[in-house]
Amino acid sequence: MMESKTDEHTGLLNVEYKKTKLSGKTIQFTIPKYEEIYLPTMKHHPFYTYHDKSFSAERLMYSTIPLHIGSYDIKYEPKSVVNVLRCPIKNTGNRDIIIPSELEYLKEYITFCCIYETTFNNRFEDLFAHITVDYNDCIKAGTTHRVPGWHVDGYQGNKFPEKTEIEHSYLWSASETKKNKPYNCGTEFCVQPFFISHIDESKYLIFDEFNKQAKESNIIKTIDSNVYIFDPYMVHRSPIPNVDISRLLVRITMEYTKLLDPNDTQNGGLMFKTPYKYDIRNRLCEFKIPLNLETYGYKY
Repeated sequence: MMESKTDEHTGLLNVEYKKTKLSGKTIQFTIPKYEEIYLPTMKHHPFYTYHDKSFSAERLMYSTIPLHIGSYDIKYEPKSVVNVLRCPIKNTGNRDIIIPSELEYLKEYITFCCIYETTFNNRFEDLFAHITVDYNDCIKAGTTHRVPGWHVDGYQGNKFPEKTEIEHSYLWSASETKKNKPYNCGTEFCVQPFFISHIDESKYLIFDEFNKQAKESNIIKTIDSNVYIFDPYMVHRSPIPNVDISRLLVRITMEYTKLLDPNDTQNGGLMFKTPYKYDIRNRLCEFKIPLNLETYGYKY
C-alpha cells in the first residue's frame, strides 16, 4: 500500500515521494564467513583502491566505468512487487541481513551481492546496507523511470564539513515492452572528467554542472539483468526509452556511515530514527558562468 508524503520540503522539490506501508514481518539470515573465497572480477578496477577511503570531489576528474560483476536472473511477479526507498537491511557490527517479507524474492540476490562484497572488502561487518526497489509498469516513451538528468549517488557536498568513507551500490535492472518483449533500458553512465572544484557548493547545485559538461559521445549503457557496482564518482542518469515499457530497478547500497532521510522506507525489524530535515538541494541554484577549462590546464 502506498501513500503520498505531503511535506515537499523533506525531499527534492518537484519529486513525488511515496511512503510504503509494509506488513512488519521480516526474514533474517546471516552472510557466512568463508575460509576460502574467489577473487573479485575486474581486479585492477580503481574502485578497489578507494572504496573505503574518504570522499574527495577531485576524484570526479578521474571518471571510471561502473564495475561489471556479471549476469544475474531475478525471478519476480510484477503485480506483487512492493517499492521501497533506501530501506535498511543491515546494521553495522555483524553479518546479519534483515529484510521485509515483501522482499523475500530478493533474498538470493541480496546474498549474492553481500558475498561478492566480502571478496574485496574485509570490513563487511562495519557496513550498513539499504535497498531500493522501484518498479514502474507504465514508463512512457520519451520519459524517464526515475528523476531525469546526470547525477551521482552519495555526493558529500557542503552539508558534510568532514568527509567520510564513500558509499557504493550494487545495481540491477530489467525492462520489457508492453508486448512483453525484453527491451534493454540500462542505466547510462558518462565516462569523462568532470571539473567542479571552482563551484561554491554552499550556493550551487553540482548536478547542474554535470548536465552542462556531459558529452553524449562519452555515454555507455549497462545491460539489463546484469549486476554492476557504482560509486559517488560515476556520473549517471536514468535512460529515456523510445517505446512504452515497464522497468524494475534494484539498488543495494553499502555505507560506512548511516545516512538517514525522512523519506526512507522503515524496516520493522531494523529501525532507525530518521530526522525531520530540510533538503539542502532546494536552496541551491545554477552556476551560470561557462566553464573556463584553461583554469584546470586543459583545452577542448
